[in-house]
Amino acid sequence: MADSSIHKPQVADPSSIHPALNDEDVDTLGDSDVTYVVDETNAVDETAAAGETPDAVHGFLDFREYRVNDTIVHRVSKEIYNNNSGPRLYENLVERQDIKYQGFDWYERFTWHNETNSSNTYTRTVSEGLTIREGEETERNFSVGAEFKGLSVSAGGSHKTFSERETSRLESVQKEIVVEPQASTYFYQKRYNFLTEVWFWQRVPGWTEHNFFRVGANDTFAIVKRSAVTSIFSQEFATLLRQLNGTTTINAQAGPRLPGDPTTIRQFRNITQRAKDTLDRWGIGG
Repeated sequence: MADSSIHKPQVADPSSIHPALNDEDVDTLGDSDVTYVVDETNAVDETAAAGETPDAVHGFLDFREYRVNDTIVHRVSKEIYNNNSGPRLYENLVERQDIKYQGFDWYERFTWHNETNSSNTYTRTVSEGLTIREGEETERNFSVGAEFKGLSVSAGGSHKTFSERETSRLESVQKEIVVEPQASTYFYQKRYNFLTEVWFWQRVPGWTEHNFFRVGANDTFAIVKRSAVTSIFSQEFATLLRQLNGTTTINAQAGPRLPGDPTTIRQFRNITQRAKDTLDRWGIGG
């Protein structure tokens, strides 16, 4: 007789999480061209050539936010325990982390309006690095932030590999901005946004698909998950003469799949007692 606690998964991606963009440290007091500064250790200022639009030089400066539809760019598998006593007694529990790229936004750090006839130079402090914006408990239990080390993302024809500084905890750095006379200047930092989902699968004695399953809820076949929203305040900055607005969507390249993912779900009440006890320590009870 078929096990009624087994069900083929029909998992829908959750809605994108895009918190409101909060401007900070806006100064009222301006650059005759667009500059784009990449990597604070190798400050490279590039200026658009005459007759050429800045967007053609740098790209991704038409909108304030570039969204990606929760594309999984990295998968992590960690075995929590393994009771390998032969096929008849074999049991394990595995933690899976799926890192979903949600896109990036140009985070407005400062704004100046220079109505004088002379340029001014200002030094301001900004933060670079990784922060958990939602899901601190998930971070404490599963160290999701550590999985961003060396992460790469490809979207809209561009490729980005995050530096060690960008995937470490937030750190303050100073940036120098020249504001030209009779101009308004907007200083942006590129912020990358991710959703990490943590779920679990188990193998129990026997080698059929019914003995290899994702852990579901107690009374439904929804997969038990924990999540965290992470942002990386990058080492990429843009100094513009105009304010960015609006949102668009770009496509991202998915990361490689891990082999051997289970295709069935077993309700939490029907997983092994050891697995229940282990997950309960993290407040996961189905």
